Amino acid sequence: MSKIRFIGSKSRISGKILDIIGKPSSEDSRFVDAMCGSGAVAVEATQRGWPIVINDFLKSSVIMTKSRLLSEDNVPFENLGGYSNAVLELNKVEPLEGFFHEHYSESAERPYFTDENAMKIDGMRVKIRQWIADSCIISESGCEYSRHLWMFLEKSAKKC
Repeated sequence: MSKIRFIGSKSRISGKILDIIGKPSSEDSRFVDAMCGSGAVAVEATQRGWPIVINDFLKSSVIMTKSRLLSEDNVPFENLGGYSNAVLELNKVEPLEGFFHEHYSESAERPYFTDENAMKIDGMRVKIRQWIADSCIISESGCEYSRHLWMFLEKSAKKC
């Protein structure tokens, strides 16, 4: 389960929500998480056998939820030498002052991350964009992109 906490997160009650809803009644059943947020309810629904459809007004919520539903096996990162190598490469990037530092660091109005972590995230975002430009990973609509974004956001948030 994710360690990132969000205001309004259903992580503590997702199990109870699915207890009330129950299991899929047929092969045609779908669970629609129309405001998926951090993905807590969608993850619980998937674990209970529901095929799911996710949506949210915030693109970042959809990316986060999609990535939480993917395993390392679903996203092989073949062009980068595998998942573990992709993680190692991201951990080598130089921190820089960018969007996350400007908007979500200790120096900003919404201090979700330390300055150090926000700058590390910005460096990783540049590296991921470089990989997209070099066709090393699938573009923004693909699973590899979503998995990378979620991976570094989750890891960085644990150190805030």
